[in-house]
Amino acid sequence: IRYGNVAQGDDAQFGMDLEAASFRLGLSKSFVAVGLALTIGWDHYLSDVDFGIAGSDGSLVTVVPQDSPASLSAGRWLAAVDVSYIVLFLNIALEAGWQESQRLLTSSEDELTSGTFFGALGIRVSL
Repeated sequence: IRYGNVAQGDDAQFGMDLEAASFRLGLSKSFVAVGLALTIGWDHYLSDVDFGIAGSDGSLVTVVPQDSPASLSAGRWLAAVDVSYIVLFLNIALEAGWQESQRLLTSSEDELTSGTFFGALGIRVSL
């Protein structure tokens, strides 16, 4: 993702290359019309960032160069429990879980200091 271009008259330019990887490990079991699943997972985010501003003469003043961008990296764990009711080919699922708070190396420490609980309700079709 790139915003702005000093060479074309913008006051600043910013570039970012975001990558994300998510890994999940699940265990599930069905009991007649009820299903139960346990999941643990890990998400990893990596981004290279460059930034520059326009000088008083309109030239590029590099804050973080494009050829040597700053690398930002963060990762977090999660765990979830999933209970589903099975009706023929439909699964009505209720999920509850916890996800670790995310911190960057440049954190201002103003973010949440603990993890976050989440929930979801869904309908799945199984063929």
